[in-house]
Amino acid sequence: MSDKMSDNMSDNMIDFVCGQLDKLKQQIREKHQQYSTEDALANFRVGAMLSGKQADYPAMYEEAKAYARKHIAHVYAHDIDGVKVDESLKDIALYSLIELYMVKAWEQEMAEYQNSDEYRNMVENIKKRYDF
Repeated sequence: MSDKMSDNMSDNMIDFVCGQLDKLKQQIREKHQQYSTEDALANFRVGAMLSGKQADYPAMYEEAKAYARKHIAHVYAHDIDGVKVDESLKDIALYSLIELYMVKAWEQEMAEYQNSDEYRNMVENIKKRYDF
């Protein structure tokens, strides 16, 4: 394959991916309108609670993985020309981005907690209790 042809294919792939990301951006906005209330993660929060878990980021993250799992299974069960494989791949991408948001929000929540008086008091109490 010539360098020019390879560059052309690369440009086409980049343009395609960017175009799909634009479409996914619109889809997530539409889904947000359809499924959420004031809480953008309400669907995952309620799902976690229905599974007997806390309504926190780790539980919602596990719930999101479960939602994505059915799409992952569909992709694995079908060839490249399988029915609705493209839809499942898009859903997997969306769930992955939502999960990434949860990871970052959890990291921020933990950082804020570790800088809180509550956390510092807990650590001090543990140190006193165990003679650290």
